[in-house]
Amino acid sequence: MALYVIELNDAAVRVVREGIIVCESPGIAIIDNNTVITGADAHARAHLNPRATNNRFWQQLNETKMPNAMRQCRHHADLAYHHLKAILVQIGRPSDAVFGVPGHYDQEQLALLLGIAEASGLKISGLVDSSVAMVAGCAPQGHYTVADIHQHHITLTTVDVGKHVRRTAVDTVDQSGLNRIYEACVDLIADAFLEQSRFDPLHEADTEQLLYSHLPKWLDEATKAHEIQISLEYRGNRFSVKIPTREFDRVTEMVLAPISDHLTGNAQLLVCARLAQLPGCMNYLAPAQALKLDACYRGVAEHRLEFAVGKAGVSFVTSLPRAPNPSLEAVTIVSSTAATSGIATHVLAGSYALALSSSPIYLIPDGTVAKSAEGKQSCAITLDSGIATLRANGADTRLNGELVSGSCQIRPGDHITLQGGRALFIPIAVSDYRAP
Repeated sequence: MALYVIELNDAAVRVVREGIIVCESPGIAIIDNNTVITGADAHARAHLNPRATNNRFWQQLNETKMPNAMRQCRHHADLAYHHLKAILVQIGRPSDAVFGVPGHYDQEQLALLLGIAEASGLKISGLVDSSVAMVAGCAPQGHYTVADIHQHHITLTTVDVGKHVRRTAVDTVDQSGLNRIYEACVDLIADAFLEQSRFDPLHEADTEQLLYSHLPKWLDEATKAHEIQISLEYRGNRFSVKIPTREFDRVTEMVLAPISDHLTGNAQLLVCARLAQLPGCMNYLAPAQALKLDACYRGVAEHRLEFAVGKAGVSFVTSLPRAPNPSLEAVTIVSSTAATSGIATHVLAGSYALALSSSPIYLIPDGTVAKSAEGKQSCAITLDSGIATLRANGADTRLNGELVSGSCQIRPGDHITLQGGRALFIPIAVSDYRAP
């Protein structure tokens, strides 16, 4: 019998059948004239009718009556039912499946999920914390924190791997979700259109929807180039802008900044694929490792006997055997903008490249630079004898996400941030164009 794993995440409910991703359906629903539209269809028109759109029903799975309740949809559980039912039709109505569940679900939400599945005609043969399944499929012995992004928050799940993979804690970081990144990126793109083309794509709902519909593709392009070109057609006119991809990196880093306060120093950070694929994420969270898209399925498939149909009852699994052949080293993402072995000659501060020398340059949290500390929180960069050095100067300074204590060498492509500010400083190497 084919193994189906349904990974619940409101950013997109992912279904994997025998190792193949057969569905990724956004957790969005629109109630329109007694009709419920869900998934990709709802995503394609969410900004055309925002008052009728709901994107919190998987996060807040409950039976609390909604303000716009109607007979078919009284509460979030009803919306989840409609979404799940549409997904099951899309994937061919399997008789049973294992659910990978976000760690923040409580017992009441798990019970609701069982009821929703039963009403949809689906037998749940297993419930497992999705982060535990991911780690159980690939990780060797150690202590891990798994970061997964949802529409409105990030979950940080602490997992210990010994003889068994065991969940020890779950933390949520609010206001750091995918929707906030999307909103900030859309604002960034709209500002670029205003500045470069005198066109406001947020003025009309149709063009605003186009921005959100195309955004995932643009963000993917931003991970592969230093600059991307974006074009929109509107009323017979074509508008185009060019945006440096470091601007998207900064958005990601701004939204992810609160994560650092929730991470422990002795745990290796594992980043789920959806989060890892955002521009600048893996540089900011370095030295984190990225998990594969089907990591949850791999963990369930590795231990599928734990979820055999016919076992008495369905319990929520937060502990699994360790993977017999760990493969974690094989899934590390190496960013194209990662630090190289070259010598940093300048530092990027906003749109300016400032030459380094033996005289220190002081970086300020607001993104400015100065020739003296001037009593402000700052860190200093110098270039002496071919070595660029970063000195924390008493400030809470991070290099590629790691706290700097004292001084350390920096290289082109490194990311420097300071607590209390959203600015990103990047050392770069500038070659002499006259050189052979």
